[in-house]
Amino acid sequence: MNSASSKLLFLLAVATVFSTPSAAQERPDILLVIADDMDPQHMGYRNPVARTPTVDSLIANGTVFEECWMAPKCAPSLASILMGQHPHEHGRFANRHASGSEPQINLNESFVSCLSEAGYRSYMGGKWWFGDIAEAGFESGETNQGSFVRNGQAHLLDWIDTVEPDENFFVWWAPLLPHLPHNPPQAQLDRIRRGQIVVPDYVDPRDRNEFIEKEHNLLAMTAWMDAGLSDVLGHLHQLGRRDNLLVIFCLDNGWSNGRVSKGSLYEKGLQSPLVFTYNGNIPQGDTRDHLTSFVDIYPTVLDYAGIEHTGHEGQSLRPAIEGTDEVWRSHIVELGYPGIALGNTWYEEAYGIAIRSQEWKLIAYLRNVREEDNAIFRIHHVLTDFPSRNKWDLELFNLESDPYEEHNLVYRPEYRDQLNHFAGLARDWWTARTPKR
Repeated sequence: MNSASSKLLFLLAVATVFSTPSAAQERPDILLVIADDMDPQHMGYRNPVARTPTVDSLIANGTVFEECWMAPKCAPSLASILMGQHPHEHGRFANRHASGSEPQINLNESFVSCLSEAGYRSYMGGKWWFGDIAEAGFESGETNQGSFVRNGQAHLLDWIDTVEPDENFFVWWAPLLPHLPHNPPQAQLDRIRRGQIVVPDYVDPRDRNEFIEKEHNLLAMTAWMDAGLSDVLGHLHQLGRRDNLLVIFCLDNGWSNGRVSKGSLYEKGLQSPLVFTYNGNIPQGDTRDHLTSFVDIYPTVLDYAGIEHTGHEGQSLRPAIEGTDEVWRSHIVELGYPGIALGNTWYEEAYGIAIRSQEWKLIAYLRNVREEDNAIFRIHHVLTDFPSRNKWDLELFNLESDPYEEHNLVYRPEYRDQLNHFAGLARDWWTARTPKR
């Protein structure tokens, strides 16, 4: 089946539900903000030294899901947002493949394609790993991730000016910020009170000065991202397009100094706040404890855009936002993959599986993880030890009492019931999805 036929069949299954010619005015414009390589502890609502007033305002004026998991690497995470599928479903489970041939996701089935077919005009700015943006439904964009926002965003602002008042738009805003290289402008460095940076107890005293230096740079990079977002929102305000704007904010994966983060199955690699702000249409200053995943963004966007959808594991968060949900998932699952895959089968490449409830979390290792192989694994461990693990190692954490996952309870007999329960869930998940051998 050719690409056009595949797209037609997909769109026949995605029915738009607009009842009047004025529907474009009744559904929101949408801005999806994806910050790159950071964690909540580098945002102002969690850290008084951080300078993120724009993001903090979104949180104060919206609803935030604190317990959201993402794939802990850039390309798999972004593909999960775009496709509403986990990496083992959409196929892009690593950033790169050693063969040089990257698995292609079916861009015709992206939520942006759905929006485009429903009349939205769409722009892609920044991080992109997946080929032709037009195939995904974008009409324009700037895919030079190294320059978008870092060197300005005039192309985006000019494009926004072309959107007519009776047209809807969607913007994918994903600059390479605060991602490496951490080279913030001096103006952003000056905004951070270096002397007020707190050095956590878990940082080796010998690394204190280096930690402060790295934190200073990372906080300044985060402030740079926030300032770029402020420019976009300010431009939309000048055009009178803020009141009908749904803003969604998330991180693509974690980053931390002094903790194992990006690429790992620890919370510093997996966890992102997921924020929804929509003036007068979403509760303000609310926090939800629902267990959520990046696969939930796809159905939520289409729900707010008035587009029916089927066939995805993710759930629309709109009922949870509006307080009308009755039943929600009891646990979420994520797999850890190398940054560079040597093969093409996700179940052979996955090095571990993580599963959590509100309180408990289990990590089970499916392969040996060694620092000498980290050119493949790409697990970030800035100013902390590499997490070497053996195949079949297990880690059990109580996240309510131990949010930094410092105390492995797997050998404590009083927690045997929790261990058996989550090991069983992980086994059932794996068995249901991998080929019978």
